[in-house]
Amino acid sequence: MIGIVDSGLGGLKTCFTLREKHPETSFIVLADQKNAPYGDKTRDEIYEIAYRNIKWFKERGIHEVIVACNTVCSTVLDELQKEFPDMKLYNIISATLEELKKKRYKGIVVLATAATTRSMKYENGLKGIFPGRKVYPVAPKELVPLIESGASSKEIEDLLKGYLADYQGKADAVLLGCTHYPLVSKEIKKALPVKQYDPNDAIEKTVSFHQDENPSLEVYTTGNPRLTSWQIFKLFHEDVEVKGI
Repeated sequence: MIGIVDSGLGGLKTCFTLREKHPETSFIVLADQKNAPYGDKTRDEIYEIAYRNIKWFKERGIHEVIVACNTVCSTVLDELQKEFPDMKLYNIISATLEELKKKRYKGIVVLATAATTRSMKYENGLKGIFPGRKVYPVAPKELVPLIESGASSKEIEDLLKGYLADYQGKADAVLLGCTHYPLVSKEIKKALPVKQYDPNDAIEKTVSFHQDENPSLEVYTTGNPRLTSWQIFKLFHEDVEVKGI
């Protein structure tokens, strides 16, 4: 069984994307919706939350966890790996940068949370991959809360147009630097009609998936289980029992 953790719907998007490609594998997901969003928190707050979540998996005997949160990966994942040396913590940022080496973008918008943007992990990594090419970090702080609240496409598109208007004609790609953002890829495309790169494609190439005899899916939330179950049905068209912790 492989664990997946995020602050909410982004990790669930990662789960259903991977599950579609690897139906033979069992997954257990922790959606930490009580503490969402992570992007506006301090580094110490992010560490405390992430440590507690990884410990939750360890206590359940899960030793492989996809950290489907760019904010955690960009700020505290190295420390967490040292704290849990017997666990494999998959880093979505490292996987993404490795895959982007194969691309030939001239200018790329890195759409990410404030914490990920401050870390400059993507910006520095991309400049190393694409020397001399432009990298534009953009942190729409309202976007994750809007996604989690079930905001309309128009609300999200209007928000994104305000953030992305300056990059028309400058960028030929958008990196979806938060696992929530693939959920609104259509709205992002309308606001900035260029190629997109989804880190879920990168993490899928990094993980060693298991062949389970009776593959299963377990979903837990720190928020409202009934609401999370409804969100899963609305977004992924599956009826899944969600348990609270």
